[in-house]
Order: sequence, then structure tokens, then C-alpha cells
Amino acid sequence: MSSKNCHQATRETLQGSKGPISILEPDRAAAVAGPGRHGGMRPPMLLSTIVLVAALFGAVTLRADGLDNSGTSSPPAVPAETFIPVPPVEGVPGPLFFQTPTLAFVPKGTVRITAGAAYLHGVTIASSGLAGDLEQLGLCRVDLGFSSRIEVRVQGIVRQRLEIDEDRSHQVPPSQVTGSTTHDAGDFSVITIARLLPERKALPAIGLRVEAKLPNTNEQRGIGTNTTDVILSIPIQKSFGKMFVVADAGLGILTEPASAQSQNDVLVYGFAAAYSATPRLLVSGELAGRWAPSGSHPGTGDQATLRAGVSYSFGPSAVGVLLSRGLDQNGERFGAALVFSYGFRVMHSIRPD
Repeated sequence: MSSKNCHQATRETLQGSKGPISILEPDRAAAVAGPGRHGGMRPPMLLSTIVLVAALFGAVTLRADGLDNSGTSSPPAVPAETFIPVPPVEGVPGPLFFQTPTLAFVPKGTVRITAGAAYLHGVTIASSGLAGDLEQLGLCRVDLGFSSRIEVRVQGIVRQRLEIDEDRSHQVPPSQVTGSTTHDAGDFSVITIARLLPERKALPAIGLRVEAKLPNTNEQRGIGTNTTDVILSIPIQKSFGKMFVVADAGLGILTEPASAQSQNDVLVYGFAAAYSATPRLLVSGELAGRWAPSGSHPGTGDQATLRAGVSYSFGPSAVGVLLSRGLDQNGERFGAALVFSYGFRVMHSIRPD
């Protein structure tokens, strides 16, 4: 066949029965031409497919890096917490049943419970005007060691009984006692003591005491005030070898028993010292009280008490004897208390401060 006839046959074949193929229909042209010229995947689509496969492969690779051998995600590395054991409780940190707060706390993770009884001879209850001998049964105090810098204390009296001296008593309202004796529970206090600054060389330790006295008594029985009082003070403590001294001063906001809408702001103070004669024997003394600048009000006036005590510890236990003498006109002529204390661990390991 000649070249001219060959070109003519090709044109007839491409036109076929459906007429000529337009250059605007590339798909039909590619289908007729076959794979030798326009068949297969076009370059733009091929490039898009390659990019998509590469992205998927990269995502799978990054995901595999975040999986451990078990096929689960590995959490970020977190340093393990350090715990230290709580040592057995030995000895007492300070005087038992002193009013002056000390900055020698029970160890963190431990609790110390102290209980006892006291006898106060010749005391006068200023809020009721009753006078006589006061027996306090069930003195109790619980010291909770929250950290090396914070201690929470709960203290109060379970039961107290007053043997009334009618010659010295001049009862005033709201007291309504008719017999020769009266009895009642005592007010309980919740105290938080924090050491703000530690002792350093010549500098003393400085702390903060926040105390709230709760109204647990019945003022008509003539012993307790049944009022809510708040005390804020700053204790300062310094050690000198086997002895440490504490000075405390602050503000007391006392509710007047005769009028719940009135209060008396007083200055509270305390000075205490303790000497470790031996590792087990602790000798201590204190002068503590309050001063009312606005004058004397029943139940919220001036008060001062001198105390001396000695305690002997054996392991976690301790026994103590306390003597007291009131220095104001309402204080006891003589007082004595016998207490027993026991400390124990409530946690076996703690986080270090």
C-alpha cells in the first residue's frame, strides 16, 4: 500500500461511525490511541499519589516511634516520688500543757496524745463571780505533725467540777448555780502553729500561732464562758545548747460573756524556757497571761499565771508534773496537774519537706 493510501485508511478508522474525535475530548482520544501513546496515569495525578503515599508513610513512622513493644503509647517520663520512713517516736518535743506556743513540733506523720487531771485551789471564775476549788478531769491535748514546719493542736477539758466557797463567791448573771457545787465541760481550742523562719546561727526561729476557742460550755453553770475567742500571736524561739527559750506576743479578740455582741481586745503574752537535763528529763517553766488595755471586763480582763513543770520520757511515752500559781486576783493560789503522754506513727513513710 502506498503512503497516501495508508494515511487515508488511518483517517477513516479514527472517524468511524461516531464522527471525528475533537481535540477537546482527550479521554476518548487516549482510549482509541491505546497505551502506547496516551494510556496509563497522567503526570499530575501520579505526582499527587506519590505525595499522599509519602505523607501516610511519614505519619505511620511517627506513630510507630510513640509505641512501645506492647503497642501502647509511652507516657512522658515522670520522676518517681521520693518517700522517707517515719522514725519511731522518742521523747517529747517540749513542755506539756503550757500556754506559750513553742516551735518544737512533733515529727511529721506522727500524733501525740496527752491526757491528765488538774487541781486548782482558791480560784475565782471572773465571768460568774464564783470562787472555790476547781477540779479538772480529762485534760486532753492532741498534737498532729503535718510537716516539719506546721503543727495542729486540739486541746480542752472533758469535765470540770467547782467546789464553791460561799464566803468568797459573788455570783453574777448569766450564772444560775444554786447548790454548793457545779460541774461542766471545758472549752476546746483548735490551734495551728507554723514556723515561718527557721533558726539560723544568731537568729531565732519565728512562727505564727492562730487559735480559735470554741463555745463548748454552759455559761449558766458558772465555770466556762461559752464564747468564741480568737488569738493571733508571733512566737520567737532560740536554742542555747540543751535549753531553748520562747517569747510570744499577740492579739486576743475575746467575746464578753455578758454580751455576745461585745468584745474585748487584749494583749496576750508568754515567756517560756525548757532545759533538757538528760535525754529523758525535761525541766521547764513559763509566765503567760493577757493584758486588757480597755480595763477589766468579767471574763476578759487581766490574767497572769506562773507555771513550772518536769517531764520524764521513756520511748514514745512520757509522764509530767505541773505546778502553777496565779499572779492576778482571780488566779489560783496553788495548782497541780499530773499528765501522761504517748506518741505514735500514723504513717510509715512520708514525702520529705
